[in-house]
Amino acid sequence: MTDSNGATIFKLGKKYGKLSSLSEPITTLYLTEEEHESFSGLPGYSAKKTRYEISGGSLDLYQGPNSGFMLFELEFENELIAKEYVPPEFVLDEITNDGNYSGFSLASKSVTP
Repeated sequence: MTDSNGATIFKLGKKYGKLSSLSEPITTLYLTEEEHESFSGLPGYSAKKTRYEISGGSLDLYQGPNSGFMLFELEFENELIAKEYVPPEFVLDEITNDGNYSGFSLASKSVTP
């Protein structure tokens, strides 16, 4: 991932399964470039994106696959806050529970928004 300043960030994420429609434990490990190179030789999928901080959340602009696709995401302290949240006007669809927009799906195939 590239941040809005152009710095490359290497991450490895692990999700543990949904606890509810709005809650899923996740662990993110930040990797060095050398660690990333070690993992990149393994079979699997990856996605490249630039992340922009906007409207209290993150807007990801994908370079590949799904070049040009944008996804806005936000994390909440609890489910009550998530349920009461009103997204900014530029957010067109709620995709929280749509598997077509999971990290795996976005890395492994083309999506049509």
